[in-house]
Amino acid sequence: MIRLFILFMVLSASLHAAPELQSPDVVSTTGSFRLSWGPAIAMLPTQDSDYLLEECSTDGCRSVYRGHDRSTVISGRPDGIYRFRISEAGSPGSYGQTSVEVRHHDLGRSLIVLSGGFVLFMLSAGALFFGELRLRSRRGGEA
Repeated sequence: MIRLFILFMVLSASLHAAPELQSPDVVSTTGSFRLSWGPAIAMLPTQDSDYLLEECSTDGCRSVYRGHDRSTVISGRPDGIYRFRISEAGSPGSYGQTSVEVRHHDLGRSLIVLSGGFVLFMLSAGALFFGELRLRSRRGGEA
């Protein structure tokens, strides 16, 4: 009887466990990232769960998403560390949490990549142009 009671207590606590919140990108260099969440125990059905995703800062937390989906994309963020928490709407106070750092490429690196792309483009365009001139001169000499 005591074992049954303990099992019941463990299962009832598990039913109200916080959903797990995660992001595949711990650091984002684009300002966009995906957050996904699910039940703390994978076997629990969650089709009817209504989730509340909040972004938290020193000023408090604000709602970012509320609904049945289990992922969302956050975009357009400047450099910084962003903290999020997720809860099932029926059990507030039990949160899954994660954070993502946004660290864009610096301007110097961007200019180097852009310059390299420009040089590669010009070399390719030059090869095509001079190859076409050479092909036309051969055709002109054969006629």
